[in-house]
Amino acid sequence: MNGHTSIVRGIAYSVDGKYLATVSNDETGQSVGRGERRGTLRGHSGFVRGVAFSPEGRRLSTASNDKAVKLWDATSVLKLLTLRGHPNWVNSVAFSPDGKPLASGSAAE
Repeated sequence: MNGHTSIVRGIAYSVDGKYLATVSNDETGQSVGRGERRGTLRGHSGFVRGVAFSPEGRRLSTASNDKAVKLWDATSVLKLLTLRGHPNWVNSVAFSPDGKPLASGSAAE
């Protein structure tokens, strides 16, 4: 898959296996479905380290060196929400099995 200009840090498949998302040191994410790029996730101001699909596949979440977690519409790749509060870079994100809580992990201060 082409599209990133730097190291790919994370990869996630949707639960149904139809969609793939990647994140990179180039501060972006890429979303691909059915052999076509769905769009580029732009908005972080640091390496993007983690990515996860919600269980129903309608949302994506990304984690970044910019200390933020972002929530995206997986179909349109539009940013829905930015969450802040970690004191350091965010390494990972994960949705609960029911898709309601979203967890994120950060480096210690």
